[in-house]
Amino acid sequence: MSGYNSVDNSFWTDEYIKTLDANEKFFYLYLITNTFNSFCGIYVLTKKMMKHDTKLPSKKIDELLKKFIADKKIAYSNETEEICIKNRLKYNYKNSEKQARGILRSLEDVRDRTLIDELVNLDAVIAGSNL
Repeated sequence: MSGYNSVDNSFWTDEYIKTLDANEKFFYLYLITNTFNSFCGIYVLTKKMMKHDTKLPSKKIDELLKKFIADKKIAYSNETEEICIKNRLKYNYKNSEKQARGILRSLEDVRDRTLIDELVNLDAVIAGSNL
């Protein structure tokens, strides 16, 4: 888990974010900043935890997950209850060897290995790790 998540101010002017309603913005912001988040962007996040943290009803959470999956912003494994924030590395990787190694270590914890294929910019991280 990462202890600190920053959100660039450009989040609010992003063309995709501007199309979202208030609940959708709130939920997406929650997905990218919650305390369960990991360096690689794939982490366990149960629907029960989502409901508890956001106070949104289960039906709304399912609806929002479907939307973000359809919009290719996330992937979700119902079997392992892991979420993948597809663009996490694209926006949070700064081409640092130390950071690259942390990201690659966090991939070891991923239970549904198919989610790794969903990450954008993983090749840049691997190249930056000098492995």
